[in-house]
Amino acid sequence: MKRILILQNEILAYRKAIYNYLSKKHNTTIIHSGKQSINKTDSYDEIVLPKYSIGPFFFQKKLLSYIRKGNYDIIIAMFDLHWILNILLIFHPHKTPIIYWGHRYSENTLVNYVRNYILKKCDAVILYNDTEIERMVHNGINRNKIFVAENTIHVDNYENCSNYKKNSFLYVGRAQKRKKVDLLISSFASIVKEIPNNIIINIVGEGDENDYLEQLASDLNIKDRVFFHGSITSSERLKELFKNAFAYVSPDAIGLGAQHSFAYGV
Repeated sequence: MKRILILQNEILAYRKAIYNYLSKKHNTTIIHSGKQSINKTDSYDEIVLPKYSIGPFFFQKKLLSYIRKGNYDIIIAMFDLHWILNILLIFHPHKTPIIYWGHRYSENTLVNYVRNYILKKCDAVILYNDTEIERMVHNGINRNKIFVAENTIHVDNYENCSNYKKNSFLYVGRAQKRKKVDLLISSFASIVKEIPNNIIINIVGEGDENDYLEQLASDLNIKDRVFFHGSITSSERLKELFKNAFAYVSPDAIGLGAQHSFAYGV
């Protein structure tokens, strides 16, 4: 049984399934700086370290000390240049294989130069998809150390809910500007007088954008038709929201919401 260490900024609820799967086969520990995540059904270990920032970079206190004490066989680190200690691991004098987990080049030439250097030095990289493999190979990255693990979500209570009575539009995800949920709210406001009074919008997820979105709903006089639920991780509560939805709406960027919707026939 291998001792696997995974370095993350936080533990996202949808990733717990893969952590638990790994922990059935290997001793799996996640070091992160988010909220405590483990409950009685989880089998992985976690270490929560406080973080601090210097400019755009984040540091996890005593991270290297925990790595040394853990005597791990494999380290899988988030491939984000802002989390500087993750990147500096490749310069640390140890024999533990370093695998980076992340995706895509940026539009910044200097940043991409740094990425290529790191990818050449590390032992392997796990990508979300295969769209940039050829570009990496062209930049001198060994094809044999590039692997793909599609980003997805485990839905244990999936069901075709398309025949249920509908009364809402739904957004589930982080409240980020790039998702343009404000377009959903403003579009809804433009037709609100033409649709039944029981039709509503449900917005699930945390993020800095929620304050703006709540104020927008108030300014457009539809505050009583837009409901902000915050973070929901319960699959049963989420299923109820999907069951009642005509559609899942993400006006711009869309991620795992697509898979989540399909799992419920939405």
